[in-house]
Amino acid sequence: MNKRRHIGVPLLLLWISLISVGMASAQDSSPLQPFTAEYQLKRGNMIIGKVTTTLQLEPNGGYTYTSVTIPVGLVAAFNSDKITEVSRGLIKGDKVIPHNYSFHHKRKKRPKLRKLQFDWTTNRVTAPGTKPQWSSTVDPGTQDKASKILTMMLSMQPTTTDMEIQVIDKTKLKTYQIKQVQQEQLESAGKSFDTIKLNESKAGQPASNKFWLAPGLNYLPIKVERKEKKNTFTMTLTKFNTQVR
Repeated sequence: MNKRRHIGVPLLLLWISLISVGMASAQDSSPLQPFTAEYQLKRGNMIIGKVTTTLQLEPNGGYTYTSVTIPVGLVAAFNSDKITEVSRGLIKGDKVIPHNYSFHHKRKKRPKLRKLQFDWTTNRVTAPGTKPQWSSTVDPGTQDKASKILTMMLSMQPTTTDMEIQVIDKTKLKTYQIKQVQQEQLESAGKSFDTIKLNESKAGQPASNKFWLAPGLNYLPIKVERKEKKNTFTMTLTKFNTQVR
């Protein structure tokens, strides 16, 4: 790697492909450790939601990454939507191998449920529930929207300057280019963190997402910023529980 949606009224349909190993030896060689992190979600200066992400690791190398977004404050008085993203798969060394992914937008009108299943024996991904059922070949290393953040965290090293990650989003293959911009110190969750700022863009397009990862927390995102049309959405860490190596 060294080489080379809205919450408001209605609830944010984008959020988030973020955040969220092997046997003991695999865990020891990986910066990923189990964590629970809570984020405050803003649209502009208005607090509109809370995002809770968790990463669970199993002795056999399996992982479960979950992201749950709910409205808070004034938005919650008018909106009871809930977005849940779950990615399950296997981590081998510095490789994230997703097996299945689900996106569930629970709301009164037109709830959404999307799923992906990866078959790495044939290098195919399938979207159950689509009519006709969608299926496509994929290259090894392709991620779902949620496992992308785990790949980003695992790929970060002191010498990392940029990386490229292929992601299946709905039924489309997208290539994300991620470049290190600078180092910044951020205040979050009552603490001060040294962070690495990254810009993320789809191939050939201007950067639309920004990530601030904390090396001291195994590259856990401290802040995430996303631009959508005329709105800017910001996730900022407010609480965390992680095993730091």
